[in-house]
Amino acid sequence: MQQQWSAETSIHEWDPQEKQFSLFQEYHEATKELIFLCEGGDFALQGHMNQLTDLISRRQQLMENIEQLKKDFSLSTGDSENKKPGILLTEISALDKKAQQLLEDKIKILKGKLRMNRRDMKVNKAYHPTGKQYEGFFIDCKTSKK
Repeated sequence: MQQQWSAETSIHEWDPQEKQFSLFQEYHEATKELIFLCEGGDFALQGHMNQLTDLISRRQQLMENIEQLKKDFSLSTGDSENKKPGILLTEISALDKKAQQLLEDKIKILKGKLRMNRRDMKVNKAYHPTGKQYEGFFIDCKTSKK
């Protein structure tokens, strides 16, 4: 993953540690967006579910990019000279836990709604059975004996 230097390339794109920190910042922002979506989103709506899956996919891609950068340049996440990545990782970890709890709560709510819908469907079928048949029936009473 050797990158060529050009006038358009910023220093953080060239320096692997700065690039890694930049990816961590993007991941941090994506986690904040996830929490915001979990707090206000109604996952029974398809649009909110699409946003959730897109955001989770984006976070997964960022993690893959970070892992690839660590492999390519033998980077560690905790640098003794620079405490910024460690502090950011600690904050990301706390945000991830909060997002996970919010998602678990949303799943419980959705399960409850699903249970209620199923119960309502059973009640509806009990009080409103299939429509009446107004046409005649043909009953074949022949028995075959051999």
